[in-house]
Amino acid sequence: MANEPEVIRQQMEETRSDLQTKLETLEQQVKDTVQEATEAVSDTVATVKETVKETVETVKETVEETVESVKETFNLTRQVQAHPWPAFACATLVGFVGSRLLLRWRAQGETPAAAPTLLPRPVCTPVQLPPPKVCPARLRPAKAVGGVGWPTITGRRWTSSKGWRWPLRAVSSAKW
Repeated sequence: MANEPEVIRQQMEETRSDLQTKLETLEQQVKDTVQEATEAVSDTVATVKETVKETVETVKETVEETVESVKETFNLTRQVQAHPWPAFACATLVGFVGSRLLLRWRAQGETPAAAPTLLPRPVCTPVQLPPPKVCPARLRPAKAVGGVGWPTITGRRWTSSKGWRWPLRAVSSAKW
C-alpha cells in the first residue's frame, strides 16, 4: 500500500497526459475544420464574385449589341440605301394619303390649320398694321433743276427725270 499513492499519482499523470493529448488533437481538428470552412467560404465568395462579374459583362455586351441593332434598324439613310424601292413606295404612299387629307379638308370647307393637331393653337389674334405714311414733299412732279430731276414715285420705285431708279427704302431726306 505504500505504492498506492505513487500509483494513483502515476495514473493521474497518465490521465492528465492522455487528456492533454486528446485536447490538443481535438483543438487541432477544430482548427483544421475552421480553416477548411474558411477556405470553402472564401472559395465560394470568389466564385460568386467571378460569376457576377461575368454576368454583368454579358448583360452589358448584350445591351450594347441590342442598342446597335436598334440604331441600325431605325437608321433611315441606311434603310433607304438598302431598300430603295420600298422606301420610294412608302414616300409615294405618304404623299398620296397627305394629298387626300388636304383635299378632304378643302372639300369640307376646313383648312389644314382648322384640322385637329397635337400642338396648341395660338391664343392671340393677328393685328392689322396701318399703311405706311408717305411724305407728300417726296411726291412732287419731276423738274429739271441743274440737270438733276426731282424724284417721283412710279410703282414701287423712285424715278428721277434722268431715269435713275432707287428703291423706296433707299431714298433718305439727307440726299434731297
